[in-house]
Amino acid sequence: MVFNLSGYQSVNVLKAAEGYADIYLPDLNMRTGISQRSFRDARDYPDVALAALSEMLSQKGFLGQL
Repeated sequence: MVFNLSGYQSVNVLKAAEGYADIYLPDLNMRTGISQRSFRDARDYPDVALAALSEMLSQKGFLGQL
């Protein structure tokens, strides 16, 4: 099962999905020079997204490792 998500998920949600997701497909929106206005409703987006990505990698590794 492919879990297509925004990348703004809590680590707890990802841990709950671990047994169901075969692969994660996050859509991270982090670019150098991005305006702070882009994150005004989710100022914690970079921290949450990086923690989520770290959890995804710890569960599934990189695609080349399959």
